[in-house]
Amino acid sequence: MRALARQADVLIEAFRPGVMDRLGLGYAQLAADNPDIVYLSVNGFGSSGPMVDAPATDIVLQAFSGFMFTNKGSDGMPRRLAQFIIDQVTGLYAFQSIATSLLEIARTGRGGRHIECSLLNAAMALQASKIAEKHLTPADQAYFVPLGVYASRDGFVSMSVRTDEHFARLCRLLGREDLLQSGDYTTNTQRVAARTTLEAILCAEFVRLTSAQLVELLVRADILHSEVQDYGQTLAHPQLDAAQSIEWLQQDGIDAPVPIANTPGDTGGHAASQAPHIGQHSRSVLADWSTAANTIDDLCARGVVRVGVE
Repeated sequence: MRALARQADVLIEAFRPGVMDRLGLGYAQLAADNPDIVYLSVNGFGSSGPMVDAPATDIVLQAFSGFMFTNKGSDGMPRRLAQFIIDQVTGLYAFQSIATSLLEIARTGRGGRHIECSLLNAAMALQASKIAEKHLTPADQAYFVPLGVYASRDGFVSMSVRTDEHFARLCRLLGREDLLQSGDYTTNTQRVAARTTLEAILCAEFVRLTSAQLVELLVRADILHSEVQDYGQTLAHPQLDAAQSIEWLQQDGIDAPVPIANTPGDTGGHAASQAPHIGQHSRSVLADWSTAANTIDDLCARGVVRVGVE
């Protein structure tokens, strides 16, 4: 490991704080041989404080950071987002930190550094604006009405009616000019104050329409909206092809093609490569790092390195 680290630009580790030091592979130990190394530690709650040794996963941080609390259902129950969102943004923040560190080293010539990227700090950074908002305005409040997801006759539609003119158009297209004539909902301030009553009226109108009919109405009114789609509907939409959002990969070991989302900003035009099997490239990677063939054989024989089919 030390031999590899001497040649490395970047090392990433995701043990609990202190483990790499006990293994003799901490930043200070490796930087002594390679001062230019960018050493990234990913952990749960950081490397100090009362929870430094607490186990941490995505579901733990969704709960601890307030993320679940802001994702309450209509019954008031906090809910986990069914996606490893904290894990994913931690990876993105980690990549950002590594990329900017390498750029600074290339521009200034100054050596490496130890970066820490915790799930806790990633979860807080992801919610920065919401945290400030709830701190300053603790009570739940709507910005616009109607705003949110509403049931149609056969599905759900998300919409945001932001201006008084948009609301007026919506009422006319629904045949509910009476809502305008009453004078109770003329301004957004009035609509927010009367949110419960107004949304009950509008929901009764929306549910009479299919999602397609409601979407057509919202398009005519130039109101921000989208039908709520499942992944199958999204993948089948022609916009994904137009935006080059997805590539279909024929992965070894899987019969059906796998949809792979392209990375935003990647204009390389290269096709996605198959994911390697565990240990598939162990020998070739070690050889690329100038490891002697007999050393590779020894590491593989002793189970230090997992080997698969090349």
